[in-house]
Amino acid sequence: SVQHDDSAIPLLDENGIVEYATLELRVHPPSVKIDNTLDEDSTVVIVDSANRPGTLVEVVERLTELGLGVRNAQISSDGGWFVD
Repeated sequence: SVQHDDSAIPLLDENGIVEYATLELRVHPPSVKIDNTLDEDSTVVIVDSANRPGTLVEVVERLTELGLGVRNAQISSDGGWFVD
């Protein structure tokens, strides 16, 4: 689990209103789990993140930058729309 310094993240804008656009990411920061025991032929990467536009694209870009390929993907949502 990644530790975050919450004191560095502003919770209020100049008007004292909670920054709604980043609230979900602050409350539920992304996590990545890597497991080499679930499948004998592959590494399983489990990404858990708030549902926001661009998340799937960012994950694939980071994996590609690392020289990794995606052979199979399972995507689920909390019931809201998932568009990417």
